[in-house]
Amino acid sequence: MKSKQEVLAFVRLLQHLYWEERDMEALIPYFDESTSWIGTGRHEICYNLDEAIQALREQAEECPSCFTLREQKYEVFPLADGIYGVYGEFSAVSSAEEMSDVCDRFSLVCAEREEGMKILHLHMSKPDLEQTEGSYYAKKENGSTKEELKARVEETSRILQKKESELEALTVSVPGGLHRCRDDREMTLLTMSGSFLEMFGYSREEIKAWFNDSFVEMIYEEDRRRIRSEMDRQLARGNTVELEYRIVGKDGGLRWILDKGVRIQEDGDAMFYCVLLDITDQKKEREELRLSLERHKLIMDQTTDIIFEWDIGEDELKFSSNWKKKFGYNPIHSQISARIPLSENIYPADMPAFIKIMRDTAAGVPYSETEFRIRGKLGDYIWCLIRATTQFNAEGKAVRAVGVIIDIDRNKKQKEHLMAQASLDSLTGLLNKKTARERIEGWFLDEEAPCGAFILIDLDDFKHINDRYGHLCGDRVLSGIAEIMKRQTRKDDVTARIGGDEFLAYLPGATEKIAAEVVHRFLKAVKELRPDGRNGEVRASIGASFYPKDGTDYLTLFAKADQALYFVKGADKNKYYTYEMLKGEQSLDKRCMALGISAEPDIPADGKCQEEFSWEEGTSL
Repeated sequence: MKSKQEVLAFVRLLQHLYWEERDMEALIPYFDESTSWIGTGRHEICYNLDEAIQALREQAEECPSCFTLREQKYEVFPLADGIYGVYGEFSAVSSAEEMSDVCDRFSLVCAEREEGMKILHLHMSKPDLEQTEGSYYAKKENGSTKEELKARVEETSRILQKKESELEALTVSVPGGLHRCRDDREMTLLTMSGSFLEMFGYSREEIKAWFNDSFVEMIYEEDRRRIRSEMDRQLARGNTVELEYRIVGKDGGLRWILDKGVRIQEDGDAMFYCVLLDITDQKKEREELRLSLERHKLIMDQTTDIIFEWDIGEDELKFSSNWKKKFGYNPIHSQISARIPLSENIYPADMPAFIKIMRDTAAGVPYSETEFRIRGKLGDYIWCLIRATTQFNAEGKAVRAVGVIIDIDRNKKQKEHLMAQASLDSLTGLLNKKTARERIEGWFLDEEAPCGAFILIDLDDFKHINDRYGHLCGDRVLSGIAEIMKRQTRKDDVTARIGGDEFLAYLPGATEKIAAEVVHRFLKAVKELRPDGRNGEVRASIGASFYPKDGTDYLTLFAKADQALYFVKGADKNKYYTYEMLKGEQSLDKRCMALGISAEPDIPADGKCQEEFSWEEGTSL
């Protein structure tokens, strides 16, 4: 496809050879075999190449002197693929005194051939010498008779008729439909070729009756706004447009159209001259090729593990052959959206993440990835990473997804192990202080846990144990305390070692009564510990505060539980005290119970509180 500049360069070459060089023989190769020519001379009408060559040679013999081109103004517009129209005007000054200067208008139709650009049709014209400046018609002067004027009109009419028939023959040979319309809101149709009517399937009368000659109404509705915007953008740079859009035929079918047009001013009105080409088949082929190339590029760009392709419309999934080699069974291929959510091949807890990536892809999310577990050969589940890239059709609808499934099981488990190690106390296996705080603050955001007990535990005289029995025995005591905490709490409770012999527990959902029961069990179990396995005794002091009565943040609850613990350590040790007791808001009997004066707290015979709260003995974090 030639650019406008290339076509203009071809025209200027023709003008140079004809006027400035007067080299008619050099011009002959640029004429097509089917060329036609209408010149300014009385008998200058050439119906074929031989007549055009004869006219060139006669003109060279009549006027061998060269001309100098002064003004040249040309416009180019495409008629069809490889066919261009050119119109304009120029002036030329002869080097010979006996020759007059030339001021001509012309139009040219040229086409791309394998050997280069060729002239299909050339038409030269000039203003009537009898016209006065500013006049559209020539008036009778110099004694012209009525008979001479009639003969001139008849000759002009004959030339125009010949020109019209030649132009009609030319447009018939151009592929596609041609039309002329106004540059208005509706692009009102003025003239249409027979091929235009065939393309749409309507008659001229039907277009008038059904569409009121509005070409806009004949364009597919979803494309109209885009076309108007694109036209305005192209016309801002010049007077030609090239658009692709869909039309609706009389049979209701959609066809893709390539519209090449030029805007021309006629009698003060802007008009479009357009050539429409049906590119439906080419569009489909280009789209299939584009998707194929894009699909293979995406596959090549991604890491090679298990490659998959999901046809969203057909709901079919294809995998590379190494799926069965890795997992030991054939994957699901059809009815993916319905069958995969019911499959046991994906770990149940990971199914929501997998379903989400499927829905996102089908909805048009360009790129998605997630981690999930796939059942392996031995029935175990393997951690995998799936990456999916979505492909779209020309309407922007998601039609296909391609991607890879990567085995990340080893890295995932190593990462989980490292994260667990980083969050745990290395001696006891309980949470460390930092992680415990993060977990507790997370419970504060949970609306299903409206209350909770914040408990601090400090071993009494632990230094004495280390000094008397040795640090290894001290470590066994600390580990024993941790095991008791795990047995006396649920898996969702937070248990941590926050210092040398200091421990923390947070019991979400626990009331003061429930906390007293848990602490009682804990103290009873601690008394049974022996530092060296046989001798010695271990005791602990405990302070507690309660969410949200005593505070709604970690630091506040910690400080108030610590105050209660400090009171116990300064009183008689080996006791349990709450911040509420410290304020003196509890009865004297309860204060005595907390200080150990009473032998046991008031606990039901079955060992459980009457409130709705369940403990699972022996569970761990």
